[in-house]
Amino acid sequence: MRAVDWLLDKSLLKLLPSAITPNLITTGRFLLVPIVFGLLIVGRYDWGLILFTLAAFSDVLDGALARTRGAVSDWGKLFDPLADKLLIGSAALVLITRLVNWWLAGALVVIELLLIFTAYFKLQKRGVTAQANWSGKIKMFCQSIGLIILLLYLLTPFAWLLLLAKIILYFALGFGIISLVVYRSI
Repeated sequence: MRAVDWLLDKSLLKLLPSAITPNLITTGRFLLVPIVFGLLIVGRYDWGLILFTLAAFSDVLDGALARTRGAVSDWGKLFDPLADKLLIGSAALVLITRLVNWWLAGALVVIELLLIFTAYFKLQKRGVTAQANWSGKIKMFCQSIGLIILLLYLLTPFAWLLLLAKIILYFALGFGIISLVVYRSI
């Protein structure tokens, strides 16, 4: 059990009723993606920040819940990363293109698409479900934090927030490239 899993198991996970399953949390994240995307498109960054943060944190929560309750499923292995990629990709298309540049947004989205196609190919052709690895987890963490900081910048336009977000998002790009190599996507 990872340290984060242990910490969540001793705190937040105890508050969740047994009817809340990891797959239910992942489904909730899927449902939040179009809502977050719509809020960002229309410029409701306050609500976008709240719901994006909730959706991004739900990724940590569902994984910890699955591992600590012995509820890891093939459905979760396949759809949890897809929900993450849709959340990050949609937010990146809106926020990074508006505040940073098209190149970075495009690169992050292309990496996510390549990872999705690689996972799908491995499942269809080899019957193997791709597992998350350390580089993918760091990538997701950096992307989430970078996008949260961009949203904070839109709400409180301190220039240092934009600079910090850019640095973190470029780190995410680096870990995305590492993920492509590790997953043998390129």
